[in-house]
Amino acid sequence: MSRSREATAVIAELFSRRTFGEAQELLAAGRGAWAPVAHPREVLSDPQVLANGYLQDVTDSAGRPFRLVPAPLQFNEEPGDTRRAPDHGEHTDEVLAELGLSTEEVLELKIAGAVL
Repeated sequence: MSRSREATAVIAELFSRRTFGEAQELLAAGRGAWAPVAHPREVLSDPQVLANGYLQDVTDSAGRPFRLVPAPLQFNEEPGDTRRAPDHGEHTDEVLAELGLSTEEVLELKIAGAVL
């Protein structure tokens, strides 16, 4: 019979008596792997994320800088070079044309508000 519910209750009770910092110290002293669940904004300054180059500094078309997760691809074992993020809907015409839509069909979709 599984005792996972009982074990979870015991662990939850133990951690409920500690601050997050105390829990981190306790876990860091152990031998197992662990990590806190991070809020998406916290990931932007996570030491492991930064050390592994999981973010790139890019600018939008107005010159505003921000961080972006680069495309998950490599060429000759090197990551792609994201120079800037596209504007919202910037490539709509090109993508729809590649899918076989005519200029008139794309215009109709734009007028209908279906695409940018």
